[in-house]
Amino acid sequence: MADKINNNPDATLRSIANWLSKDLREPTPRGGTQWSPEGVRRVISQARNLGLIVVPKLPSAISP
Repeated sequence: MADKINNNPDATLRSIANWLSKDLREPTPRGGTQWSPEGVRRVISQARNLGLIVVPKLPSAISP
């Protein structure tokens, strides 16, 4: 996800969710098949809090 955000800083939570669900077919943390924008926001927030990703400029929809 961090790579997607860094390469496309105008990406919305919805576009990232669609990318994960349709293009990558990446399962959600609970094993589902359909990502939601809220799920994307939660994963990005958790990764940032743990120091796993550093996103220099976050879209306003992602910032807490």
